[in-house]
Amino acid sequence: MFFPMPFNDEQVRVVQLLECSDGVVVQGPPGTGKTHTIGNIICHYLALGKRVLVTSMKDPALVILQDKLPAEIRPLAISLLTSEQEGMKQFMYAVEKIAAEVQRLDKLSLSREITQIENSIDAYHAKLVKIDNQIGEWAGKNLTPIELDGEILKPLEAAEIVIRNEQTASWLEDAISIGTEFRPRFSDSGIVRLRDARRALLNDLDYLGVTLPLISAFPDARELIRAHQDLARAAELQSQVDSGKVTPLADSSKQTFDAAQSLLSQISNLKLLYQFIQNNDDLNAALNYPDAQLTDSVHDPGQAWNVLTVGAYTELDEIRDSTLNGFNPIACSGGLSPFTTTSLTWENRWPIKPEIVMEGGNLAHDGQGFYDEGDDLSLLSTYRDPATSYFYSFNITSASTALAAWLASRIQKEYPDIWPETIRALMVHSAE
Repeated sequence: MFFPMPFNDEQVRVVQLLECSDGVVVQGPPGTGKTHTIGNIICHYLALGKRVLVTSMKDPALVILQDKLPAEIRPLAISLLTSEQEGMKQFMYAVEKIAAEVQRLDKLSLSREITQIENSIDAYHAKLVKIDNQIGEWAGKNLTPIELDGEILKPLEAAEIVIRNEQTASWLEDAISIGTEFRPRFSDSGIVRLRDARRALLNDLDYLGVTLPLISAFPDARELIRAHQDLARAAELQSQVDSGKVTPLADSSKQTFDAAQSLLSQISNLKLLYQFIQNNDDLNAALNYPDAQLTDSVHDPGQAWNVLTVGAYTELDEIRDSTLNGFNPIACSGGLSPFTTTSLTWENRWPIKPEIVMEGGNLAHDGQGFYDEGDDLSLLSTYRDPATSYFYSFNITSASTALAAWLASRIQKEYPDIWPETIRALMVHSAE
C-alpha cells in the first residue's frame, strides 16, 4: 500500500476490493474521512503508474479533494470542471511540472532507492511477523497451566502469588526455568544456618580460604620502611610524570631500569661529593678513613672549650640494598664514623674532643672511587612533608647531635631541677 497519509484497515479493505471488483461503494456521513480515503487511493494508484479520474457533481468537492493531496502530488491533479482558462492554466502547469521532473529524473538512482525501500518494507514485514509470533508465544505461556513442585497452577494464579509475596521474593537475572535441574539443593534450615554464620564472620569472610603468614615470615621493620618509601616515591614520581615535571622512561625493559639505577647511583655519589666539597675537611675525612679521623682537627665551632662537642661513631655495617651490590662499608661496627674527626693532634693540655660520640651513620664504597651513603648505613627519622613520605634517612654529625639532644632531653625530663652543666657532666662521664 502506497498511502502517504494516515490510514486504517477500512481504507486498506477498499483497495483490496478494487483489485478484484469493478467498483466499490463507500458510504458515510460528512466528516468520517471519505475525502481522506479518496486522497490515499489516488496516491496509491498514481504510485503504481495508473491514471485516476475523479468526478463530482460540484466543483467545491474537487477543490477540497485536491487540497487534501500531498504537496508533491497536487501538481499532477488537473481540474477540468472550472473555467476553460483556469483549466488550461492547471493543465499547462502540470505539463511543465512533469517535464521538469522527467529532465531531473535519474532512473538508475531512483531504481536503487526503490529497491532499498522495498527491501526495508520487506524487513519491516518480517519484523512484524516475528513480533506477532512472539505475542502468540507469550499468549500461549499466559494460558498454559504450569507445574511447580508437583502443583498445577494457572499463570494468572502464579502471578498473583508473586505479587502477594513481593516483599519476600526478588527477580533473578539468570536464565532459569522451573525444570528439575533448577530446583533448590538446600533447605530453609540450611539458609538459616548460613545466614547465622555470615553474621558471625562479618568482614572476616574475606579471609575465607586464605592462609595467614607467620610473624617470622614478615620482613623486618627496615625492609618494610624501605618498601613504604619506594611506594611513596613511586607515587610522587608518577604524579610528576602526569604533570609533565618529569620525563617518563622510554620503556619498562630491564635494560632501561638497570641504566636508570646506574645513573641514580652516580647522581647520589655526585650529591654526596658535593656535600663534602662544601667542607673540604669532611671530604678528606671520608675519603682517607681512618687516618683522617686521627690527623684532621675538630671542625669549627666544635673546637670551643666551653661547648659539648658531639662526634659520630657507627654500628651500621650491613648493606642489604641490592642496588649497592659490590659496595662495602668504610667503617667497621663500633668504629668512628667516616664523617667525624678528633682532637688527637692537639696539645695534651687542651681538652679532648669530641667529649661523646653518637650514631652518625656509615659510608659505602666500591673500591673504584664511587661512594654512597645508602639507607642501610643511615639513620631513620620522620620526613618534613608527610604527603610525600613518612620517613627520611639522614646521617653525619647532624644525626649524632640529634641523638645527643634526645639523650639530654630524657635526662632533663627525669631530673627537671638540675642545671644544664650537670646534664652535660652526666652525659660526658657516662660515656664508655
